[in-house]
Amino acid sequence: MDDEAKVMKFKDGTSKPAYNHQSAVDGLFGITTAVETVDNNDLSKDLLPLVEKSNSNTQSNHENVLADCAFNDYENVEQLLSEKNKETYYVPDKDFEQEEKGKKGKYDISKFTIIDENTAKCPENKLMKRIYNKYSEGYSKYKYEGVECENCSKRQECTKASKRTIEIDSRRAYRDKMRERLKSDEGREIYSKRKEIAENGHGDDQKNKKWTQHLLRGMDKAKTEFMLIRIVSNLGKIIRFKSSELLAMMG
Repeated sequence: MDDEAKVMKFKDGTSKPAYNHQSAVDGLFGITTAVETVDNNDLSKDLLPLVEKSNSNTQSNHENVLADCAFNDYENVEQLLSEKNKETYYVPDKDFEQEEKGKKGKYDISKFTIIDENTAKCPENKLMKRIYNKYSEGYSKYKYEGVECENCSKRQECTKASKRTIEIDSRRAYRDKMRERLKSDEGREIYSKRKEIAENGHGDDQKNKKWTQHLLRGMDKAKTEFMLIRIVSNLGKIIRFKSSELLAMMG
């Protein structure tokens, strides 16, 4: 039993004590350039420190950074899009894939169009007015209410209330900008490589190296164990890529 391992929820619905291993992987050769071990599920705040560690280890900057939706939320999407970044980030929000696959209903909030701070349009192209706004540090939330719902033939499909209301975060504009990047032809081509680049390492750890659980206990030892696993993988790849040069040197 590992007292330092916190209970985490897995994709299969189970919950058990575990550590979460994160890695930055080079897209050209599949070399792991940085690793981190945390005692929580993936959080948006974990992404930039991992990229910074990778930049430090490689003594260079990456051209593109691809990450899954767990690393993008309203707390950091503006930062990911900042022109100060030397990398271009491709990180979808949690609803992006569902919307791309058409799994969002016709009257989902994503189907509403924001005209400005005071007005919006519903999927039936009917007007909505802002009824209040709430200011927080660095952003605002606006609530809109339908003004034509009473006579709308689709109201029962849209809402159970007498009027449809939606709440919009002002940072949605940054989310939409990230979506535009992902939806571009270049963005789709670049992001399509993420799963192959990121998941191959974890598959190799578990399937080929049979590393499905820790042999050591405690956070510090867990970090070291994962680092050693990836060092071994890196050495194998370097030897494979450089084998001809090594053979020439030995000959």
